[in-house]
Amino acid sequence: MSDTGPVIAALDLKGQFKLVAEVASTLANCLDAPLQLVTVYDETRLGAINEFGMGLNKTLQLEEKELSEELQLRQIIEQRLGLEGEAREQVVILESPKVAQKLVEHAESTGASMIVMGQPRSRFGSVAVAVSRNAPCDVHIVRTEGED
Repeated sequence: MSDTGPVIAALDLKGQFKLVAEVASTLANCLDAPLQLVTVYDETRLGAINEFGMGLNKTLQLEEKELSEELQLRQIIEQRLGLEGEAREQVVILESPKVAQKLVEHAESTGASMIVMGQPRSRFGSVAVAVSRNAPCDVHIVRTEGED
């Protein structure tokens, strides 16, 4: 591999992320760049916890849920893409309620050469717009079918 930064496949697990991963893999091979399969999740989906009543036990429970959520996301990606062995190391799970901002920050911190993301024909979403406007690298939009 060259010194080219990674090609980041931004995977929306509600959408057709297999197609996005395939396109990103092809582009990474053409650029002789490493591939990262990245998904961003929002920890608030784990359930609301009363901040004022949160004790150590609740904090530990939340950390366990976050770890469990990350593991589940990793397993979904690995299973649906058929990843085995070293290919599993390509999966990166990030947490943030601001998906676009987190993807841009990750691209900056890794020196990414490209971000590849999916978008259905029916609309151009706010995440795709924000990433394409703010990314430090090229953004490739993969047209997907159906709704996310």
